[in-house]
Amino acid sequence: MLHPKINRLDYGKLLMPPEGYKLTRAITTTYSLDIEALMLMPIALFYSESIDREKGELRFDMLDSIIKATDKITVYCQEGKIKVPKKYHFLMAFWEQRIKQVRMPIAEASFHPKIWVIRFDADGEPAYYKFIITSKNLTFSFDYDIVFSTEGTVNFDQKKDLNTSVIDFLNYLNNIDNSIDNKFIEDLKKVKFNIPPKFSNLDFFPIGINDANNKPYTNPIGEYEWSDLLAISPFVDETTVKKLRTITKNNLWICGLRNELSMLSESVKSEVELFQFSEQIESNSMLQDFTEGDDDPLPQSLHAKAYFTNFDGVPYWYLGSANFTSPAFGRNVEFLIELECEASGLTPKTVLKQLTEQDNKNNIPIFETFVQLEDDTAAERKKF
Repeated sequence: MLHPKINRLDYGKLLMPPEGYKLTRAITTTYSLDIEALMLMPIALFYSESIDREKGELRFDMLDSIIKATDKITVYCQEGKIKVPKKYHFLMAFWEQRIKQVRMPIAEASFHPKIWVIRFDADGEPAYYKFIITSKNLTFSFDYDIVFSTEGTVNFDQKKDLNTSVIDFLNYLNNIDNSIDNKFIEDLKKVKFNIPPKFSNLDFFPIGINDANNKPYTNPIGEYEWSDLLAISPFVDETTVKKLRTITKNNLWICGLRNELSMLSESVKSEVELFQFSEQIESNSMLQDFTEGDDDPLPQSLHAKAYFTNFDGVPYWYLGSANFTSPAFGRNVEFLIELECEASGLTPKTVLKQLTEQDNKNNIPIFETFVQLEDDTAAERKKF
């Protein structure tokens, strides 16, 4: 499912329009934002070209697409989390009005969702929507992330309004700046998004906001009594582990970073099974094959957030932005997608086996059995 040489996240391919279609409107959210990374996205959205190129490279297609993007793309990010580029580029000025910084009502909360909602149009064809959810921020990070993408066309014969929770989230964003037009939202209600093979249903969870009836969306991971639960998260805290241990009947497996897992108390560690992100993969970030052409190799660590569960014999997958921490189960704004499985091979135990066993072809397990750090007094960390 995840491998350092295969299945790497390719933002360019994800953002490209279907053949014959052109970008009409795109909404994206991120916690942190790198302006230089943002400048490359329109090349895929407008020209269906790869964004795999040198930072700072200027071509006509970049200039043209960025100018067009200022009317069609809106970016929402956490206030104060925009990375200042090393060198100013005049094209950055075109984004000034399209980047919206979100101020949370309390200082301890974060705006943390990472999604794209994109509309493409073609002459004589129904509008085409794409929904992308990831754990990746809009930066040049080379960390391990997970992404899910689905698409669908507008069908006005659809009697029931669909995608209600996505609409609620867009309305939440509209309360910030009122820049998402009504047609974009109304047509989205008539889109039935595709469900991938081996899955029977999908649902959307915009955690930390209220629906149209002022009822809050909560993190679904903390709402049910699971048979088994596999959590993948770079950040882990003891309060959340204890809470999920009490509502998980059988196995609770946690895959995370070694230094984070070392922070858990011995009593908690004894009640769960822990696996740490492969130190071999992290160390390989210094090798040439894992760089992206920069003078300095990009660090490679774990940033993915995913939960694999069993409920009444049915496996469910949850992918998105929420860490295994209290803020993600309480005060943050997050986004998760739920996939209901129809294949027995998608259980938490099966996924764990895929992630922790060496395969014959690549011979690199993504996670390995946790080994306690000798010095577990790590530096102060901030949970997102």
